[in-house]
Amino acid sequence: MSAEQDTAFSEAQYLQIYPDGVEHHFWHRARGAILLRYVGRYRAEPLLEIGAGRGLVLAAFRRRGWQAEGVELSITSPRWPDLPIRYGEDAFALPQEERARYCAVGLFDVLEHLPDRVAFLRELRSRFPALRYLYLTVPSPPDLWSNYDVFCGHYLRYDIPTLKEELTLAGYRVLEVRYFFHSLYWVMWAVLRFKGHRSEAIPAPRGLAKLWHRGLGSFFVWESALLPPTWRGTSLLAIAQPLFT
Repeated sequence: MSAEQDTAFSEAQYLQIYPDGVEHHFWHRARGAILLRYVGRYRAEPLLEIGAGRGLVLAAFRRRGWQAEGVELSITSPRWPDLPIRYGEDAFALPQEERARYCAVGLFDVLEHLPDRVAFLRELRSRFPALRYLYLTVPSPPDLWSNYDVFCGHYLRYDIPTLKEELTLAGYRVLEVRYFFHSLYWVMWAVLRFKGHRSEAIPAPRGLAKLWHRGLGSFFVWESALLPPTWRGTSLLAIAQPLFT
């Protein structure tokens, strides 16, 4: 099985939802900060991000001092050319001695693209023998399914029971799972309820809009720390540990 079966975006798709400057968007600002807050409790290095895309998450980890690298099946232009991302490569096809180096793997909005997620997670566990932690984010919940998910090639949007079930069936112990972007859930619910669809493009903020996005990103970071993790949000974060037999 390919490590990124059916996850490869075209260059046009990447530039539509990850244009240059999108790192200033509140969603990316907040997601990076929230990830680092919770994943930092289970820090293991080196980290391999599978499905690294243009490198937005990888850059956030490296700015925080993580020893982190990425691999991406697609051929696209990295946001920062000096990031250690190997494009056009399958993580499962890396040399065995290299796969044995990694103590953590990140799958950030990747799992939902796969038709057989349990089989993929099982193979991940077997291909990375030194794996201590798996870090994941996925879109949620199912009632926010929209044209955007179709455009992105998603098979599903998750809820907590579904994500925990897939990880457990694949041979992992779930250490932590939580929703985030809680308030955004209600915004997206209203958009889909009254418009019936959402935009398939994510514009990069420019000029003074960056200040607004900075503030909004900070709001969502604080929200994730203050609200219960089981309250619905538009994203789910999970940290899991492989059970080797």
